[in-house]
Amino acid sequence: MIVSNLDLDLDQGPAFGWGLCNGLQFPPIHMHIQQDGIPEFFSCEPGPDLLHRIAEALINPQSIRSNTIIGRLVGVPVCYAGGPGYIPKAARARVGLRRIIGSFQMSKSNSCYAGPMAFIYLGPTPFMMIISLLKGAASSQRFSKASSCWHTSFKYGGSRAAHITVSPPICLVDNSVNVTITGLDSNKLFTLQTSLTDHKGVSFASVAHYRSDENGTVDLDKSASLGGHFAGVHPMAPFVHLFPKNASKMKYARVSLHDVESPFEYKFDVYKKAIGYPLMAMGAETLGVKPVCSATQTRHFMGEGCTRMHVRHGRVRGVLHLPPGDGPFPGVVDLSGSSGGVREQRAALLAARGCAVLCLAYFAYEDLPPDLTHQLDTAYFQEAVDYLLAHDKVTKTGVGMFGFSKGGDVALSAASDIPQVKVVVTANGAAGPIFGPMKFKDGTVVKCLPFDESRCLVLPNNVVDITHLTLNPLDNPESFIPVEKIKNHVLWFSSLEDKNFNNEMHLQAVKQRLKEKNPEALANNWEFMEEQGAGHIIEPPYLPFTEASFHPLVQSIVTWGGNALQHNQAEVRLWHRMIQLFKEKLA
Repeated sequence: MIVSNLDLDLDQGPAFGWGLCNGLQFPPIHMHIQQDGIPEFFSCEPGPDLLHRIAEALINPQSIRSNTIIGRLVGVPVCYAGGPGYIPKAARARVGLRRIIGSFQMSKSNSCYAGPMAFIYLGPTPFMMIISLLKGAASSQRFSKASSCWHTSFKYGGSRAAHITVSPPICLVDNSVNVTITGLDSNKLFTLQTSLTDHKGVSFASVAHYRSDENGTVDLDKSASLGGHFAGVHPMAPFVHLFPKNASKMKYARVSLHDVESPFEYKFDVYKKAIGYPLMAMGAETLGVKPVCSATQTRHFMGEGCTRMHVRHGRVRGVLHLPPGDGPFPGVVDLSGSSGGVREQRAALLAARGCAVLCLAYFAYEDLPPDLTHQLDTAYFQEAVDYLLAHDKVTKTGVGMFGFSKGGDVALSAASDIPQVKVVVTANGAAGPIFGPMKFKDGTVVKCLPFDESRCLVLPNNVVDITHLTLNPLDNPESFIPVEKIKNHVLWFSSLEDKNFNNEMHLQAVKQRLKEKNPEALANNWEFMEEQGAGHIIEPPYLPFTEASFHPLVQSIVTWGGNALQHNQAEVRLWHRMIQLFKEKLA
């Protein structure tokens, strides 16, 4: 909002000193008004109906004597010269009112006048219009005979004062926000571009086209995108619909999240017209366009007061994330997928939500085996559980375990062999070990689930669909994890448009095995989330959706499936349910 101050001293001959600020780039306007000054474009005596006559004068062009004044009043309640006025409804209809651009309020110690006036501007010279109206106010005998100084504050809005508000401006990654753009030209098309540079320096962006309302506002909680990367009312879509800016070189890049101590800085730019495609293809500089307004928002992975520390305890390797305070807190083991190492974004955010989380590596990290061809064993995960339970900030009830993709089958194996795992969440995991066998504490080995490369599909641009790569564990019982031995709560999350696994096949295989071997557990301990439209890569809410990227084990670009909007909605539901379970079961 732009605020200008206007001082009117009638004893010295009314002089208007107008100071404009906040980037309007107009020089100050100084006007000398005669003591009996009358507006140039109409002549009338002041009175309670003055506003009606001003409106009528502005509506009828033949009554305007100065063609440099192009403007109209808006139909809103006002108070002027001792009496309220209201522009007639018919006059408002003829004007074709669009938006309020400002208001001024005059006050005097003897309270002979106090009240708001509101204006709307449909032409290039709003300042001349308002000055002329103030000249009309000065013509009042009450004003001309006044001996004290009147003070007026004027507030101006409009496309030249467009502004983006992101609320809150700083928050955690898993927080939803409100994005509102104000001060735009009314009923016009605009492009909102949201940009992000990830932890590897790769730039991503999304675009959406909006039409401003009659007040010149776009509120993403209410306004529908007409096109761009998405359509409809989706307040958080600009955050999840991010794609590489340089599509020719980085078409299938996945947003890097490797530095959780560095927040993401999102940038918002609003451009006139619907130019989403050329913005993504060429960029604003090449197009020669500048935003009408810009803003930034900071999104943190680590909560205030949270800590992280590297863990090297016996064979256990990973990173421990702790909430602030003495605890004790629910303890959770977080297992990533086939990329190996540690991916800390989930652990950091869970710690911010009150869990003590061990982001556990199990291959391709420090001195651990370099790949999954080496046999894993549940004894390693038992060591990790024991380490976490021994921590003085962790509750002793037991631990939770989250596993994504390859981490999902690892979590199921661990939960079937480690009684201290009181709740396990598996997200898009298989019913059998993928890419390598699992050895259990009693010496038994569940073999790697076989796969058939001939069932892979090659899509345009040599992107691979590996949905049907793995075979059905019901047909390969030696490769089926003994899920019937899990004695505690299991949340099985399935994305039904996952192109990495045939999730429906694995889901039905687990249900069938439980029905045959432990129907009581199926009825009482197992919970299933089946999500339409969701793809493979599950992250905390509101992180960018990954359509396709390089798969380290397949050694190719693979499609992950799903669509960004439904996928993000599924992530939100899983996130809230998972946190609820950890706190309920591990209290």
